[in-house]
Amino acid sequence: MPATETVDVEAFEAKFLSFIDRIESGELERVIITRQGQPVAVLIPPEPREDVPHGLFGALRGSVTIPEGVDLTEPALDEPFTVEDIDLVPNQDSGRPA
Repeated sequence: MPATETVDVEAFEAKFLSFIDRIESGELERVIITRQGQPVAVLIPPEPREDVPHGLFGALRGSVTIPEGVDLTEPALDEPFTVEDIDLVPNQDSGRPA
């Protein structure tokens, strides 16, 4: 569970990057910075952005709907599925380039 750490301004200044890294990694939830024992600032991570997916996989989950009655396993085109169905020697009369 992330912790809160209280540190004096001089100690914070000396270890600034360390505190930033610990906040970014989630090790610390917040750092309370004090001067002469009185809190003067609090370092916290930013709120997570709603428009940015948290991970690549599943980022588009729920964005596509398949209409009822559509079979995604059904072929979409009438194409040959076996080697025997494919014309390996094009017909010269077809007008298509060989």
